[in-house]
Amino acid sequence: MEQQKRTLNTDGLKSDIKISHMAGIVGVDVTKWLTLYGAAGSADITLPPAPKDSNFEWTVGGTIRALDCMVLEPWNDIDQYWVGIDLNSFYRDTRVDNNLGQTEDLTELFGSCTLNIYSQHDANFLWNRLGFFFGPAISLLSKGNANEDRMLGFVGGLQLNPTPNWGIKLELQKFEEVGAGASILFHF
Repeated sequence: MEQQKRTLNTDGLKSDIKISHMAGIVGVDVTKWLTLYGAAGSADITLPPAPKDSNFEWTVGGTIRALDCMVLEPWNDIDQYWVGIDLNSFYRDTRVDNNLGQTEDLTELFGSCTLNIYSQHDANFLWNRLGFFFGPAISLLSKGNANEDRMLGFVGGLQLNPTPNWGIKLELQKFEEVGAGASILFHF
């Protein structure tokens, strides 16, 4: 799930757009450092004066783990502390009505470079892994001849894994306004 509030600029005219994304994502760890994924779902789009429009949405993307290393050995036989750098990118496409009886593509090309800091527990504990991530992001959002008002932003959040095989991820994005997202993760 993700909520976005962005501003589209068409020849100097600005309009606010709200997008609610709901998708199922399937990823494959191609190597230890590369994950590729695809997603399908729906997007509820509100772009005044048009009424809310709900459409099919698809996404393709990937994550490169450029750095993932332990920085402190367990000093208390429980915690290991790790630092990582992830390069994330995806392309998302949704067909929307343009109020003229035609459809247009609402597309987003997104990229981010995040610093990840997390602890991992070896012993039986309340959780297996807890981490924070943050870093710069770029988002190229467009619909017809309208483009995003601000493409440079920030992304950050936290991820909690009660077990090695599943987790919860909360994320904030800041471009024109703050957007939020939440995910439930399963690793097979």
